[in-house]
Amino acid sequence: MDDIKKATLFGNFGKNLLSFLLTLTAFLTVQQFTLSHAFSIITIASLLNILIGWIYLRKQILNHSTANAEIENFWSIALPLCMNMLLIITFTRFGVWALGATTDTGEVALFGSALQLVSVLVITLTIVNAVVPPIIANQYFNSPSHSELQSTLRSLTTIASGPALLVLSLIFFFGEFILELAYGPSYSEAYQILIFLALGSTANVFVGPCGTVLKMTGNQNLLLKINLLFGLLSATLIVIAALKFGALGVAAVTGTIMAFKNIFMLFVTIRITGLNCATFVSIKNISNLATSLRKLMSTN
Repeated sequence: MDDIKKATLFGNFGKNLLSFLLTLTAFLTVQQFTLSHAFSIITIASLLNILIGWIYLRKQILNHSTANAEIENFWSIALPLCMNMLLIITFTRFGVWALGATTDTGEVALFGSALQLVSVLVITLTIVNAVVPPIIANQYFNSPSHSELQSTLRSLTTIASGPALLVLSLIFFFGEFILELAYGPSYSEAYQILIFLALGSTANVFVGPCGTVLKMTGNQNLLLKINLLFGLLSATLIVIAALKFGALGVAAVTGTIMAFKNIFMLFVTIRITGLNCATFVSIKNISNLATSLRKLMSTN
């Protein structure tokens, strides 16, 4: 757990490196490179990265002096975590696959571009999720009171929510321009799709690292059940939306399910662990801040 280099290698860096190599190979060997090739490469790279990391970790555990005594406990923890990762990878891209099977390539391109662009919103939460595991592991099990840990988690979530809120505002006001700048004039049609996905992603950031809290407190099986439940619900509704409403319907379902899932996970995390990791921002706090700003402006 202390090997930061290996954790980084088998994290997003490893996946991105494999994606780059596979994409380069595809460009050199495939006559017509399509969007479906790109998403297939991302999925294969993610699965390969998980497999390579699992082989390396298994080797390290078997070399450990107490491996025989701990191997059973290792699998009971590792398998749910692996399944969680596979579910997240699958259902994150399910909208693209559903549209690819039911609509034309234009709809797929619009949805795929918006999905890629909205990933900027969750960058800060990704950083938080990478930082908090050792903090949770240390303070949750070694401290009689969890108030300090909760304060730390909520502070980090609040910090992460600021940039996310800024990006959401930019998407609302300049979304069409950003899409044109990033992908070309025709992609401005993805603006409404982008809005739905952005709202769902913002809710994800605002509730904080609930999934990481559940994983690091020994509740990985519960997390797996939540992801499986909402994943199946999302897949069913996405297929229906793709058939009837196209990319916009899929975006609406994806964003709504994403928001409800994260809010539900927050309540489960509070109930099971006693930790509230959501942002400090509330309607009352915003109202008080607005009142203070008005008073300040009136005095000047």
